[in-house]
Amino acid sequence: MKKINYKVSKEETKSDLLLKKEKMGGGGGKKVKNLKESEVLEFSKVSSFNEREISELYNYYKYFSATNKDDGVIDYAEFCDALAIPHSEVTKRIFKIFDTNSDSVLNFREFVIGLASFLCETTEEKVKLSFRIYDQRDSGFCSKDDVFDVLKSCLVTMDTVSIPDPLLKKMIDQQFLAITEDEFCTTLNYEQYRKNLLRNSDMLHWLQLDLDKVTIGAKLLSGRSTAKKNKFFCK
Repeated sequence: MKKINYKVSKEETKSDLLLKKEKMGGGGGKKVKNLKESEVLEFSKVSSFNEREISELYNYYKYFSATNKDDGVIDYAEFCDALAIPHSEVTKRIFKIFDTNSDSVLNFREFVIGLASFLCETTEEKVKLSFRIYDQRDSGFCSKDDVFDVLKSCLVTMDTVSIPDPLLKKMIDQQFLAITEDEFCTTLNYEQYRKNLLRNSDMLHWLQLDLDKVTIGAKLLSGRSTAKKNKFFCK
């Protein structure tokens, strides 16, 4: 399998991105048929994208779906390439949120709706999305282990921050205790998570960087400006 590595800066345009892929041997999307006008309208209705953005996103989807294998769908590696994000535990969890039918690849509907979710406007939507990254079992709860796995993955990508595992676990224990006032509690439900996050965004602090990267990638591919409001979660 051919691995394509490249970086996307905030200043790069969509044309720059596609040209870079062409020079590096990107796919052509031969297995993906063109969208009909009725399909463009349908995808626009189920997402926050207008018809022009849907058409442009589809061109990128066709291109990236053929990066590693021209099969008409986007796998995890192609997903990371498309958004210019590193492979990590967090990005695997984000990919799983996109992959609503759990078949390990993204069809265009999943790709569009997933991208739209990262361009959500309300704080409530952003809190719900961040909770889903922790709650990978869709159980309605996030555990201390979930939080540890996510934060540890985030810390790996931060060159300037290093926290030993025992200390990180202790910090998580203290956070859970402060929220639940129960030293034996090992999980948080959504409402507990939401109230704490709106009051104190520490649980999202390290996750912010990965969320910002996906948000920037979504804006870049859809043609929306990345000059302002790149932050996924701002108070």
